Amino acid sequence: MLIFASTWQILAVLYAIVGFLFGAIYATVGALAMDVTNPRIAATQFSIFMALLNVGEVGIGNGLAGVLLDNLGYRRVFLYSGLIYGIALLIIYTLKIKRNKNKRNTK
Repeated sequence: MLIFASTWQILAVLYAIVGFLFGAIYATVGALAMDVTNPRIAATQFSIFMALLNVGEVGIGNGLAGVLLDNLGYRRVFLYSGLIYGIALLIIYTLKIKRNKNKRNTK
């Protein structure tokens, strides 16, 4: 969105929108991590979750993305990331279907 800004006012508005959306993502991830933590060890487990998130996002994600973009180009990286996410979503979807079938069979 930022490439469409022709003046600094439009850039400021678009940058605020992007910042708000990133804040919503981080708040959602934080709430999800707190929701799945054990209440007895919540602070320690939450800290571990956030440390893993930061290592994965900053260390592995951004570091690996630069190397891949340089070696493969944008088109291939976009294609491969879509394939990886698609496969992961299919696995999650099939696990959900199996779990729902198991719940129906036990009732």
